[in-house]
Amino acid sequence: MIMKRLQSLSLSSLLLLCCICNGQAAKKTPAPNSKPFGLQIGGEFKLPECLHRFVPTPAYAPGQTQWCWEETSFTPKGSESEPSQPQGEILIRFPASETPTLTISPALTGKVEHGKLQSITFITNGVRAVGDTMEGLSSLFGKPTHEEPVTVENNVGNEFQSKNAFWEFSDLVVDYRGVDGDLSRGTVWIETPLAHAERIKAGKKAAEEAKEKKTK
Repeated sequence: MIMKRLQSLSLSSLLLLCCICNGQAAKKTPAPNSKPFGLQIGGEFKLPECLHRFVPTPAYAPGQTQWCWEETSFTPKGSESEPSQPQGEILIRFPASETPTLTISPALTGKVEHGKLQSITFITNGVRAVGDTMEGLSSLFGKPTHEEPVTVENNVGNEFQSKNAFWEFSDLVVDYRGVDGDLSRGTVWIETPLAHAERIKAGKKAAEEAKEKKTK
């Protein structure tokens, strides 16, 4: 299991400290790119549902030839007469030839609320891809609002250098964790500010509940 020696303050806490100057928070500007991979964060979600069948059993077709979405259960929920609408967490599929360069996943994870795309999440190649991922995200969103080096270890104590970074705009938040639970896995969240706040709140609640269970 990977052990991380992180600073005591979270990225969000450090960001808050850095953004306060002379008693006033720095003014946020719109993101230079709010449509990563052609997907409008905070805008209407327009992708079609992936090709599927309902008989003999509901199933999505393999090898999609266009960008589309699937239920996270991998099973279509609608019917021929009443197609389902994306709501909550979904998978965003793409043709193999159009795989985004920053991800190693066969799909992005999206979150749709009331027809609007609130966030996308994808997996990177962990510590080996930190440099390429930082370069790619910086080309999309400019210089990070905050970044910090992180030292991580494998299960025999060998150390590696990773990085966490955070971009904050008035309409978008990008949160990058170079190593997320395993040396071969990193995570990028691209979210509306509200979706980001909700995710952080849910994460803190889950951590508190897990801590309570251990003490019982």
